[in-house]
Amino acid sequence: MKIIYETERLFLRILNESYYMQVLTFLSRNRELFDQYEIDKPSFYYTADYQKRLLQQEYNQIMKGNRIRFYIFLKENSQRIIGTVSFTDFHNVSQSCQIGYKFDPNYHHQGYAYETISHALSFVIPEYKLHRIEAYIQPKNLSSIHLVERLGFELEGTAREYACIGGKWLNHLQYSFICP
Repeated sequence: MKIIYETERLFLRILNESYYMQVLTFLSRNRELFDQYEIDKPSFYYTADYQKRLLQQEYNQIMKGNRIRFYIFLKENSQRIIGTVSFTDFHNVSQSCQIGYKFDPNYHHQGYAYETISHALSFVIPEYKLHRIEAYIQPKNLSSIHLVERLGFELEGTAREYACIGGKWLNHLQYSFICP
C-alpha cells in the first residue's frame, strides 16, 4: 500500500499524526454537516490532542492492514483537505469491508467523491482481495445514494436502527458492491 495516490485532479493521502491540525480544521469547518450523518462523538473529539492520537492509531492500523483512510486534496491546493474516504471492518473470511466518505460541502457536485472512490476501488479491491464492500446511508442523504448507485452499488434493504445519530437510532439503507 502506497501513502499517496493521485487522480487527474486529486491526491489521496494516508496521513500520520503530523497532519492533526489540518484534519482538525477540516472536521471543525464541516462539523455541522458531518454531525447530521455520523454517530455521536464525545465532546473531546474536536480537539487537537484527540485528533493527533486518532491519526496515530489509524496510521498504525493502516500499516497492519486493518483499515484504510485517505484524505483528499486538490492538486492545485495540496494543503487543504477537501474530503476523506475510508475502508473499515475488514472481514477476511467473507472478504468484505465497509466504505465511508465525507466531503466539504464547498466541493460537492463537482465529481470529486466519484473520482476519489472509483480510483480507490481500483487498487483497494485487489490489494485486500475484496469480494464485497458495504455502504450504509441515511434515506434522506440523496446525494450519497446517487453517488453509490453511480459507482455500481446496489440497494439490499434497510438496516433498522443502524446508528445512533443526534441521540436517535436511525435506519440506514444498506448498499453493497460486489467486486469484479
